[in-house]
Amino acid sequence: MAYPEDRPALRPATEMPSFDDLAREQGVEPVASPADLARPDLWESDEEYDDFLVDLYASRRSGLACPRSSWTPTWRRRS
Repeated sequence: MAYPEDRPALRPATEMPSFDDLAREQGVEPVASPADLARPDLWESDEEYDDFLVDLYASRRSGLACPRSSWTPTWRRRS
């Protein structure tokens, strides 16, 4: 796999910068408002958005997102 030339160099784990230093290096700033994250152009059409929601809800119902049926709280397990 080829990486872009402008990719930052990897650092040893012992030399990892703080989150503040990383943010400063990358030129990112905190989100001032959740409205800043809104992207009205994310979906090309209402139909595309509806298809996404149908797929999302189906995956949740099928247990793909969180397979609850295979997990039982410790206090409810029978020996």
